[in-house]
Amino acid sequence: LYLYGVEQLNIEGEGADESQITFTNYESLNSGLGLGYSKLAGHSGGGRSLFMVEDVGLLVLKKLSITNLHQRREGVRNQAESLYFNSTGKLLVVNSHFTSEQDTLMLKGSSYFYRSLIAGNVDFIWGQNYLSLFEQNEIRSLGNSVKDPNSEYAEGSYILQARTVSEDAPGFIFINNRFTSYPGPTGNRIRPGSTFIARSAGRPVYVDNVLMINNQFDNHIAAQGWAGPLNHEPLPNPTQAGATQGWREYGSTDLQGNKLDTSARKYGRVLKAEELPFSDVADVMRLYWPDFKPELMLEKESKH
Repeated sequence: LYLYGVEQLNIEGEGADESQITFTNYESLNSGLGLGYSKLAGHSGGGRSLFMVEDVGLLVLKKLSITNLHQRREGVRNQAESLYFNSTGKLLVVNSHFTSEQDTLMLKGSSYFYRSLIAGNVDFIWGQNYLSLFEQNEIRSLGNSVKDPNSEYAEGSYILQARTVSEDAPGFIFINNRFTSYPGPTGNRIRPGSTFIARSAGRPVYVDNVLMINNQFDNHIAAQGWAGPLNHEPLPNPTQAGATQGWREYGSTDLQGNKLDTSARKYGRVLKAEELPFSDVADVMRLYWPDFKPELMLEKESKH
């Protein structure tokens, strides 16, 4: 699927279980993130995502599912986006599902995901974004088809890889979400304590701006939280998070609402209440999406 050059478009299904888009696509099959139609070349640049969006003003997706069926395996390049939002415009997602294994969402520009499901197991939320706001979603880590596919448990991986475009951009913000784990395509589950919230691309041109506020985490998340040199991953940029930049969290709990022990968060910063750069979602939108219209989140009446 390819969408290009519209000022505003609303796509609304009948429900994430009823309106489903599924197909298999991945890096070794169609290499690269993809480009749109090239008049010079006379053909599209293809790419590995199921739905590629370019140069839109505002795209609204509601009540639908996009699932990339590619199953990770040895000997191929397994990046397989369900959605590639390649635009400096805005994306609003409400009550929708996005599933793959590796690189489920690739986000640029500004986006807001509300009460949706995002599932995957390797860097499955990433992008060169300005703002990506997630509120009241389920962020579901899946068992990995490559790692011990026939075992009961497999090692976890990484949820996020932020490549935010500048130090001043808000980056990825998660408020009141649930981070869960679930068996993967082969049925294996994630070993407790083996999934990291994020890892860095390790390139100075990208900024690791990730902020977690009042989220719930299942026991698949490592006590260390953020991956770094101890895990053979690069240090983030900035290496030391401040109140407004870097890897940060506040108010993290388990799924039962009990406060997490965050004392082992070596590469991130646990914020104090007075350090929070935003008070709530409305504050984020006021600062970084001032023309947002809440009525866009309303759903049409069902035909049934």
